[in-house]
This record gives sequence, structure tokens and C-alpha cells, in this order.
Amino acid sequence: MYVLVDFEWIQRGEHIKPTQLAAIRVDENWNTISEFSGIFMHKKISSSDWAHIAYTGVSATDVENGEDKKTLIRRFYRWIKDDDILLFWHYETKHVFIKQFEEIVQELKKLRMYHLRVTLKESYGISTPNPYITATELNLDVDFIQCHNSVYDLLITQKTLKIIAPNQSVLSENLEKYKEITLIKPKKNPDPHPLPRTGYVYNTKTKELHRSSCSKAIIDDHTKKYKFKHISHLITIKCNLCDCCKKEYLLNTRKYNEKILNNPQYNYFFGKYNNAFHTKDCHHAHSLRNIVGVGNYETAINYGKVPCKICNPINSTPVKSSNAKPNPTVKKKAKNKSNKIIKNEPQNPKTPSIYSLKPMSRAIILQERAKEDRRRMMNAENLSNQQKKDIITLTKTSYAFWAGKGFQTFHRKGCIKIKSLSEIQGFSTYEEAIRMGYKPCKQCKPSQKYNVTLSIPIDSKINENECMEDAIRLCKERNLSYSIEDEKIIHIETITGKWKLYSTSSPYRLEHLNIAWSPDETEYHEQHVAFLSITEAIKYIIKHDNRLEHEGHNGKLKKKNVIDLNSQL
Repeated sequence: MYVLVDFEWIQRGEHIKPTQLAAIRVDENWNTISEFSGIFMHKKISSSDWAHIAYTGVSATDVENGEDKKTLIRRFYRWIKDDDILLFWHYETKHVFIKQFEEIVQELKKLRMYHLRVTLKESYGISTPNPYITATELNLDVDFIQCHNSVYDLLITQKTLKIIAPNQSVLSENLEKYKEITLIKPKKNPDPHPLPRTGYVYNTKTKELHRSSCSKAIIDDHTKKYKFKHISHLITIKCNLCDCCKKEYLLNTRKYNEKILNNPQYNYFFGKYNNAFHTKDCHHAHSLRNIVGVGNYETAINYGKVPCKICNPINSTPVKSSNAKPNPTVKKKAKNKSNKIIKNEPQNPKTPSIYSLKPMSRAIILQERAKEDRRRMMNAENLSNQQKKDIITLTKTSYAFWAGKGFQTFHRKGCIKIKSLSEIQGFSTYEEAIRMGYKPCKQCKPSQKYNVTLSIPIDSKINENECMEDAIRLCKERNLSYSIEDEKIIHIETITGKWKLYSTSSPYRLEHLNIAWSPDETEYHEQHVAFLSITEAIKYIIKHDNRLEHEGHNGKLKKKNVIDLNSQL
């Protein structure tokens, strides 16, 4: 049986992102026997171009609740039968379909697939770029707003074929005749190592980089071909430069290094393959290849680098040298005849990590550290607006992991790679970062033990003159219903929730019960935020429930609009 297939996608360069897939199995009269449809799930919803035609008829909620690529493709493959013949309107749709699907289902090559456009031209003399034009010429009702919605595209194709090809025998003969038609004819004797028309070639054996038009370029099995039109994409490659591209390579290296040198988070700089590290003002720093920036002297030493003899970097915090002579006041540990060390004095235990402490103690320490980091980083000169935003994101106490735009990994705060990121995004838990499509950094090795389960806002301060009466006065001013239990717990009730504020000691903990979304719920859950002031905690309660009330009001409006729209249809 024939199966009409439509496949929508977005293409950016060589990267293809599928969006919709639909198929209809038809009988001899093009009537529907069974249907298949699906929407591909995208990990980064915020970066999707919703104005693109490939998203026609699809909302952000549909994409968020869609199926991942492997699941949807395998479900489609199970839906296909052995005697099915897949029909595509365009050759390009068939070509992209095969390329995307054969990565997951190898047996896809055994299926019979044809494209209709050429066949209809030879069989009935009809040649149109899409079925909508043909349907318009046949005086069929067409909604062009729904154009490029996979399900609607197939319905128009099905209506068109019922009129122009009622007899499938003629169509079947021409399908077999034109099944091998391709857009690009292969050469008779293709070059085993063709050069790209534009770009550069890199030999992994000789480590040489040449323009694709350079006569010195050696093309063999060790050659990598880069189709980049600009050499700035290749400045991080360790290579021997040819005269054809040396000047351009060095010029773009200096431009790239200026961005790193102007970053206020870095004080010292070194090349990945160099032995010395430099200050920002050193002329060698501007020509470093594969430049790396670090914040302090110790980090550069730990990388195995030595201070530059020209700029002579100064160590503001002394570093303990591995070759330093032992302190004469420290007694050596005695050994017995069996060469076993005799411990004369008990060794000092290691300082416990803050991640082994209780959540509240850890939150207090992390807030103090965040204050110091923000104060130090904001004191840098010539900060751009984006750098200030990144500093604020990096010092938020509710975040444990961070990732930058254009990168696929997320990091801990102390990772050296985090300093080269821009447009930074934060995550509270390891699971949240993984869910957003990022991978853990192999250098800092983030894990679940670093999750932030409780945080104190960085601007929260202790108010020593504060008392219970201040909290009661604020509740009365905001018309909040409240009660006090054992002079320790303040019960506060709003339109959308019930709260418990433990006022025995600072930081003040909060427990919440959402009666707007879960009216039958009776158990309180602890909030992931604590405060150093009772007034701040009550203000947080008011802000939190006002937001919940606003979201609930918008949800009702959206639901009402959907009902009105359905009634009109």
C-alpha cells in the first residue's frame, strides 16, 4: 500500500533539526486507512525560532512534551509495514528523511521510497513546487496559514491525488521508471582526496596548515579538510603555519587574545603549549596561541608554568615551592629498624568540606563567599553590561553549576573553564543541568553532592533590632491572616497558600502549603530559601503568593480563550 509522508525540519548550515513527522496509509482510492503523526522534542526551547515555517501549527508546549528523536523514529518504523511504499512530494524531503533516520534504523534502506513531483509531471503533465498550488488550480479550499504543518500538508496532498490520479496503475508504472532520479549526478572518476572550494586543509601527520588553493598542500589520508571561509575558526589548532596563511592566522590570533586579555576575571595568561605565563601588559601575551587565562598566581604554577622573565609577574599570595627546604623547627618522624614511621605526635585531622555540613550551615558559608566574590569581581574596571550580568549569575547563592552560551558542558564555580564563558546560565541541581541538555565537565567533575538544597539570598542581612512585634505589624499592614504557635512559629495564610515561619533563631526557615494548585494537600514542604531577617521572609511570602495568584489568573484566561476559539471553530 502507498503511504504519504511529510517531514518538516530546520537547517542551519550542515546541522538539521527535525520538527514534525506525519504519514497516512491509503487504499486504492486514496482513502485513509491509518494515520501517524509526531512532534520532535527540543532540549533548548528558549533558542527555538518559533517564526520558522517548520513550526507551523506547533506550540512551545507541544515541542516540550514531544518525543525525542530516537523514540519517534523507532515508533514510526514499527508503524510501517513490509509491503508499504513511501511517497514524498519533494526529492529533498526524501533525501533528508533518509539521512536523519538511517543513523538510528539501519533497516530503513530496505524500504521502497519515491518522490511524487517528477512522477506526476511525466504521468499527468502536472509540475508544481508544492501541493498547495496544485490544489488551488483544482479549486480546492486551501488554508495557506497551515502551510508546512505536516498533518495538513498530507490532507491537501491526499485531496489533490484523488482528483488528478484516481487510477493508481499509471502512477505505479512511472514510480518504478523514475525511482533512481537524483539531483546531483556522480562523477565517473571521482578524486579520492578532493580539495574544498573554499577553506583550509590540515595534515595531522606533518601538522601543517594551508589554504585549499596553496600549491604546497599535501592531500592524503592524513589530511583534514575544513570548509570554514575564515581562519578565525582554526586558531586553536596546534599547527605549523604556511606562508600562504601565516600573516592572517597571527592577526586573528591577536584579535582573539584581546577578548581574553580584557576579561577582568583573569590576571595571568599563558599559551597551552608554552612554558611561561605573563601579565596582561606583556607583549608576548598578545601573540600566544591557544591562550588560557587564570585568576591567581598559584593556578598558573599548578599548570606547570614559570613566570615570564620580561614582564616578571608578581605573586600577591606566596606560593609554597615543592623544592623548599624543610622547616628546621619541625621534628622529623623517627623510624624503627623495620623502616616503619613512628608517629610521635597525633596528626591534625583534615578540615571537613562544607558539603559534608548540614544544609543550613552550608548555606551560611556559601552566602559569605558569594558576597566576597561579587565585591571583588565588581571592583574590576571597564566592565561591560554582559560581564556584570555574568558576575551576578555566578554569585547567586541558589546556583551550584553554570554553563555558557555555545558550550555543551556545565561546571562548578571553581573550574578554570568557567572564566572563559559568556552569557552564563545557572542551575541549582545536577539533574536540572542534565535535563537542559548539558554534559558534566571532565575537569571539575560536577556531581549531585554539590546540589544546592537550601540557600540564603546574597542581599539578606541580619537585623539585630528586629522582634516578633515587627513581623505582626507587617502582617497587619498587608492584611495577612496570621497566628502564633508557642511563640516560635508564625502561621501565615494568603489566598494561594499557607506558611510556617520558624522565628526562633536566624536564619529563619519557611514551610509552604500550596492550596491554590493542590487544595487537598495537607503536608507542608520546606522552601529552598532561608532568610536572616523575619521582615525579609514575610516579604518573600507576599511576593511568592502574588506571583502564584498572577500565574493562576493567566492560566484561567488562556483556558477561557481556548474554549472561545473552539466554540468559534
